Amino acid sequence: MRVTGHVVRLAASALLVLLASTPGAAVEPGMLRPEPAALPAGSSDHVAVSRLGRLFVGPKLTELASTQTDSAPAHVWSLAAGTDGRTYLGTGPDGLLLKVQSSGRREVLFRAQEPMITALVLMPGGDLLAAASPGGKIYRVRPTGSAELWCETGERYVWALVRHGGKVYAATGENGRLFEIRDDGDAVLVFDSDEAHLTALAGSGNDLYAGGSGRGLVYKIDAEGHSQVLHDDPLPQVTGIAPSGDGSVLIATQGIPAGEPRRPAVRIQLPAGGDGLASSDTVELESDSPILRGVIEGLPSPEAEPAGQRGRVLRVTADGTSRELWSSTTEAPFAVAVDGAGRGLFGTGEPARLYRVEAGDEDITLLATLREGQLARLQATPGGVTLATSNPAAIYRAGNRPADYGVYLSTPLDAGSTVRWGSVRWESESEPGRAELYTRSGNSAVPDETWSAWSPAMILPGGAPIPNPDGRYLQWRARLFGGESSAAAISDVAVSYLPRNRRPRVRDLSLAGPGATSGEATFTWRWNDPDGDGVEATLQARRDGEQWRDVARENFDGGAAAPSWREGTLRWDTSGETTGRYALRLQLSDDISNHPGEGLEAGNGPIRHLIVDRDPPTLEVGTAGGGTVELRARDAHSAIRRLEYVVDGKALFRLRPRDGVCDSRNEVFDFPEARRVAGGMLRVVDMAGNISEQSL
Repeated sequence: MRVTGHVVRLAASALLVLLASTPGAAVEPGMLRPEPAALPAGSSDHVAVSRLGRLFVGPKLTELASTQTDSAPAHVWSLAAGTDGRTYLGTGPDGLLLKVQSSGRREVLFRAQEPMITALVLMPGGDLLAAASPGGKIYRVRPTGSAELWCETGERYVWALVRHGGKVYAATGENGRLFEIRDDGDAVLVFDSDEAHLTALAGSGNDLYAGGSGRGLVYKIDAEGHSQVLHDDPLPQVTGIAPSGDGSVLIATQGIPAGEPRRPAVRIQLPAGGDGLASSDTVELESDSPILRGVIEGLPSPEAEPAGQRGRVLRVTADGTSRELWSSTTEAPFAVAVDGAGRGLFGTGEPARLYRVEAGDEDITLLATLREGQLARLQATPGGVTLATSNPAAIYRAGNRPADYGVYLSTPLDAGSTVRWGSVRWESESEPGRAELYTRSGNSAVPDETWSAWSPAMILPGGAPIPNPDGRYLQWRARLFGGESSAAAISDVAVSYLPRNRRPRVRDLSLAGPGATSGEATFTWRWNDPDGDGVEATLQARRDGEQWRDVARENFDGGAAAPSWREGTLRWDTSGETTGRYALRLQLSDDISNHPGEGLEAGNGPIRHLIVDRDPPTLEVGTAGGGTVELRARDAHSAIRRLEYVVDGKALFRLRPRDGVCDSRNEVFDFPEARRVAGGMLRVVDMAGNISEQSL
């Protein structure tokens, strides 16, 4: 069996590279090695997965509180984490302000009349500023839970609040304005943007950064209120801004989810006050507010457009240069932050995931996948990072130190057929024993009770034999140890295996010619070997009452394993065979490409028949009458092919049998006397090409 450049699949369409053996060789070991891009499809518990294929123990993640109850809010709109371990969540659609203690105990601190608490700021002294929307109101909530209306912005939404340089600022919509909120609650306009909504707000140094929704603009606003566009994103909504200590800014943007394909539609612009269309009026494609709208009957619905970017995260450096760090066609980022080490963090949905931008922006690491729908808000604190999720609302804390251990479970690897497993090897960045690998095998794409048990722990990264039984699928599990000592990290996990040989296949055996021969017969067929093996083709023949025997044999080179069919040809010289009717079949074997005893046959394939005939036909000249002469052509073995009248060795004309078709061993012809020519001869030919000539 030969495997060349073969590619197999991970479950959930992830790709695996299958290393090849040399052309024409016997069965050679293959290798299943998950591509780095496929690793996030596995499941992990406290194991981080980097875009470059590195697995290591992630931060310890603790769930502080979950609001997953029948009456609990579904969405977190805002987050404020204090240094005392207390965390505050602004939720919807019930307009709740929740306080969560470090122990995980939660309580409703304040309930607004509005449905959403869209922004929070923790003030010195412990008071909270809570923005409620729609309505554009900001409440001041005391640590005891008592609250008062502090500011009415006059806007419909307050999407973000930030305390910067001792001042409080509010980003609003639907007019896209930025306000400074004075100590007495007065809202003073600082900046009026070209966006309908300002959805993200952050401060650094003497500057404010505001991101909009509609055009995807990010503004930089200095202390005097002078503004400039820092970044114009191709995606329309800015969802997060996080300034870094090096003067750069981390930005998260979202696109519009792809909608359902629509039928071809038209918009007709009618002239004002008229009943018909003037020559200057237009007929154009559908727009947002047509006067008349309809579908074009008879045209098919367009196919769904290719998925574009759903979200992206980028960095804008101090000199204004932007660079995309991450993008996805399925995930959207909802929040960004910068941790204590200066690394960027961002949270996405669906599902809720926490990513980290590694130092130098050279790698992106998936730190955690949560069970909720979206990771809605992030806030870095001295002890780590606080995470708030939506659908349902929950709160987590990721610490600064690695977890004690983590477990990663790969998706099932598909070898394409039942194989014998070899060994598993990996690259390790830690001392032996800090990483353990386990394997199990089966024949169903989804692991179930028919799969084998997990193997004992394997700790030798250079190659540990896999003890699991033969199967098509294999899954591996890594247990990595962290804690205070050096956390384990592995990469490039590879599984070797020996494929089982698979049978070649043969079909469409056919004989070139009329089914009879007096000498050489040519046979063609189509064949395929799923492993790309070379094959030996043997043509076998027998007469009635005899045994099958080999009459022709030839080897055919293999090729890359593929489902395509190839053509084969064999020639049988029948000159030494007894005249008669033979049954023929073809046997195909890949013995020549496999170890002794491991080759397989394709089976006998279809049976065809051939008449070997070296006896010429006979011709009887009958009585004449009515201006014609009756002629009877006979052959002992094969059908009469034709009867012709020849002069000087050249056919003058061909005679048609009385039944109209020349296809049997006995045929009757009528020769017209009027066409007799001096020196003319009758020539009869059978299907095997044997010839008889006779004068008339």
